[in-house]
Amino acid sequence: MNEVNARRVLMAAIWSSFLVFGFQLAGVGPLISVFAGRTGVSIETVGILFTVQSFASLTSAAMIGGLIERYNVRLVILLAMTCVTIGMIGLLASETFALLLVSGAIGGFGLALMDGGGQLLIVSIYGDKSARPLNSLHLLFSVGAVIGPFLASQIGIGMFYVAIAALFVTLPTLFLTLPKNLKVGGIQSGPRSASLYRSPVLWMFAVIYLLYVGMEIGVGNWTTEYLAGTSTLDRNAAGIVTSMYWLAFMSSRLVVTAARNRLSFERQLIFSMGLALIGSLVYLLTVGNTVGSVVATLTIGFSFGPIYPAAFAIVTRRFASSAGRAAGVIGAAGSIGAMSIVPIQGVLLERGGGTIMTGFVLILTVGMLASYYFADRGVNAH
Repeated sequence: MNEVNARRVLMAAIWSSFLVFGFQLAGVGPLISVFAGRTGVSIETVGILFTVQSFASLTSAAMIGGLIERYNVRLVILLAMTCVTIGMIGLLASETFALLLVSGAIGGFGLALMDGGGQLLIVSIYGDKSARPLNSLHLLFSVGAVIGPFLASQIGIGMFYVAIAALFVTLPTLFLTLPKNLKVGGIQSGPRSASLYRSPVLWMFAVIYLLYVGMEIGVGNWTTEYLAGTSTLDRNAAGIVTSMYWLAFMSSRLVVTAARNRLSFERQLIFSMGLALIGSLVYLLTVGNTVGSVVATLTIGFSFGPIYPAAFAIVTRRFASSAGRAAGVIGAAGSIGAMSIVPIQGVLLERGGGTIMTGFVLILTVGMLASYYFADRGVNAH
């Protein structure tokens, strides 16, 4: 196989990985009540699954810079896919709460490694021309996020059979096509790393990641329960709206992928966060109104799509001399957001109702915009 074809096969495998990544991450939300019934615990208690999964993701995100520095991105991605496969098999088989949590932890550890490793692989291979392949990677994640909730609402936990089958094809393909000696540029130690960790700009972007990831997963995972409890929709119809949320999410990534390099990452970020603010305000004002709640949910989904890849690209470009470590910091921050914000959102919904939960989302959106304002001031100051 020549180099061009080998790269195409590799990209197809990476795309497939991110497809499954989105499939699993978004598909779990509509299965909360199923997991509760199988394991004999309350829906609120099942929310601990997100905390455990996110804590495991935090651990692997914190490790990724060192792993790539000591070994290479190939090992990181293969380890990631192995963990995701084991985790999904465990979720499918879980009939006790303990096994459910262990499976979520193993899968979460792999998901963060795959997220950071896959993106750094793209940046390393394509360099300054990474905008389109990076956005396409997240577009495939979005496709999986659309499919996951729909299948979950239709065939329940059997959706994991589809994901596991895809993983059994993707894992050996990655093993055969990943470059064996590819080093991600910019992994540094010593003074440069110390300087990196003292940068206020990096930590402001870490806050953006923390708030954004928590909201993205939180809105996606709790939409079914939120609409079923506050609108005229039943749980099946609410599950379809969850798929529509991820479809809107995917649509915005399709738009920025089609735009290629004509729309800067900074403009993508500003537009997306501004639209998120509008959507969050409507989210709060339309609690109990079925049409308004659905429109607000879809607006938020569309606004969220470009934020993750745009922020990642800005950070790795800004800290090119320590890209792996910078990616580890913001990835860890995202995991902290998912670990804390997602279960808090569930508790607020269950105990405080829809108005309290949607108000919480609005406050976090304002915080995300404020963080970018200070990050942008820090960049311009230099």
